[in-house]
Amino acid sequence: MQTALIIILSALASLVSIPVGNGGFRITFGIVVLISALHLFKPRHPLALALATGLAVTLARIFMDSMSMEMTAALASSYLLEIAFYVAYAWIYRWAVTTNTSPYPLPLAVALVLCDTGANTIEFSLRHLASDTIWDTTSFSAILLAAFVRSVVIVFVIWLSNYFSMRKSSAR
Repeated sequence: MQTALIIILSALASLVSIPVGNGGFRITFGIVVLISALHLFKPRHPLALALATGLAVTLARIFMDSMSMEMTAALASSYLLEIAFYVAYAWIYRWAVTTNTSPYPLPLAVALVLCDTGANTIEFSLRHLASDTIWDTTSFSAILLAAFVRSVVIVFVIWLSNYFSMRKSSAR
């Protein structure tokens, strides 16, 4: 039940977007829900959850664009590459945050910026290989800005969740 809720909330949150820079790049909040859930609930199979979430996000975007009559085959296939972003982010997050045993681990916000930037770089590379022109005008500074904003929002969501769960447990 929890897994389904994470997937549905991520898909719905991905429909909210904020453009960044002059290109077609935008910040969406589906990944915020997914990574916050990975951090808070520590699911057994985070990569499978990321794959299912990426697929749900893709389907939600295709559905919304088809309802607004803006859907084209190129746009639909472009959305499929976002699955790579979700899986790459979860994989890098697992490596950099969850399984990191370094005596000097990175602060969570810094690790999340690196995870986001790495996942966007992988998605950008796949788009380039697929000759997808959607991000042609996207700058690296826009990718870094998006990574920073999403990371701050994730840290804030985690902090809020921990704050309210501590208040709830102390009220008992």
